[in-house]
Amino acid sequence: STTKSITVISADGLTTKTIALTGIRGGRNDYFGHASGDILSSTGGYLYVTPNSSTTISAVRIVNGAETADSAYYPVTGLTNSNGAATYSVTINGAEHIIVAPRSAGNSYFDCILSSDRSTITASKIYTPSKSAAFGCAIFTVGDTTYIAYPSGTNYADGFSIAKFTTTDANNA
Repeated sequence: STTKSITVISADGLTTKTIALTGIRGGRNDYFGHASGDILSSTGGYLYVTPNSSTTISAVRIVNGAETADSAYYPVTGLTNSNGAATYSVTINGAEHIIVAPRSAGNSYFDCILSSDRSTITASKIYTPSKSAAFGCAIFTVGDTTYIAYPSGTNYADGFSIAKFTTTDANNA
C-alpha cells in the first residue's frame, strides 16, 4: 500500500485517531517503535521512522493528533544498517536517545543522538552480545545503571539477553 497514515490509540485506550503522514520519505516504513511525548495533546511529540535499508531518520512532529509543518528528515552519521528497523525514542539520564533496532543478527543496534539544535543526528553502535536476527528492545534503569534487553537465541525463537547500555565493546555484561 502507498497509504501514509497511522492509527494511534491513546494511553488510556479510549481514543483512536488516524493520522496522515507526509514527513516520511519513501521506502519501506512499516516498523514503528515508540513516539516521544503525547502526540494526541497540545504538547505533542515526535514519531521517529527509519526507512528500510536507509541511513536516515524521519522525525515527524505530531501535535493534537496531526502532523505539523516542522517535521524533519535527517541523514545519520554512523548509521550503517537499517534493514527493517524499528525506531524507539527513550530518555536516558534526562536526554533523548533515538534507538534504531534493525532486524539483523550481531551487534547491530544504534544509539542515535539528536544535536541540541535539532540539526544533525550521530549514531554509535550499542554493545549487544549474542543478538539474534529478531528486533525490538527495552531500555530501563536500575539504580544508576541503564540496561538494554534485546532478542537473543536462535533467530526468531524465544530468548532475550540483558546488557549494560553502552556503545563500547568494553561491556562484558
